Order: sequence, then C-alpha cells, then structure tokens
Amino acid sequence: MAQSLEEIKASFEAPTHRVVDGVQVDLTAEEVEATLNMWADNELARQLDEEQNGWLKNRLENYP
Repeated sequence: MAQSLEEIKASFEAPTHRVVDGVQVDLTAEEVEATLNMWADNELARQLDEEQNGWLKNRLENYP
C-alpha cells in the first residue's frame, strides 16, 4: 500500500538551496515547501503506479 503524503514528505531532507546559472541561491520557506510537495507527489505517483502496474512488469520480465 502506498504511503501517505505526510509520511513521504517526512522521509525527504528539505532542500536549502538551488543553483541558478552557476550561482547558489538560498530557497525561501515557500519554495522549500513547494519543492517538498512536488517531490512527495511524484513519489506517491510512483508508488501507486508500482501497485497498479507492478504485476505487468514482473510478468514481462518472467515471460519475455
């Protein structure tokens, strides 16, 4: 079963900066939250896809 968004967000280390044109720029609190939310959404989608379609991948690997 897929984890909740809160569990997924808690598993990530919050980003502190990003690099723009070779210069390190500190993130604001809103940017940190938005980045964590995006990462959590992507991980949840990956987990749900694995739950729904994992059987197909396993079958294709075992019966080429």
